[in-house]
Amino acid sequence: MGVPVEIKCLKNGQVRIHWFVHSEKGPIVTGSVTHITARGPLVLGGVTGYIACQPARKNLTSPIINGHMQPCPCSDDVQAVTCETCAATPEYETQCELLAQALGATKWKNPPAPVQTRDATKMTDPGAVAKV
Repeated sequence: MGVPVEIKCLKNGQVRIHWFVHSEKGPIVTGSVTHITARGPLVLGGVTGYIACQPARKNLTSPIINGHMQPCPCSDDVQAVTCETCAATPEYETQCELLAQALGATKWKNPPAPVQTRDATKMTDPGAVAKV
């Protein structure tokens, strides 16, 4: 039997996705992988940065707390971020303004994504954790 996994969810049942900020000052260095393509090698990852709401976090590994694995879903794309704490940081607001300018919009804000997880609809307290 494997280790149970707990996924942090928002009150609306969405998975909490954190924002990974690219920064040379960050304590996290992601692993890299190389894929061979028709145009030559494509190297993905290998970037330095931090989680916006947890700047002291040193890695993206899934710690096991009280016998449950707790992954840290994150994205470096502000459009994918659902973590309210990450979205409240000044860096996030700056990145949203840059995105709005690039898209030619006056203001851009990440709209909530539709809930697509089957477990979230069956949870009694979706603001806590989803156990899978």
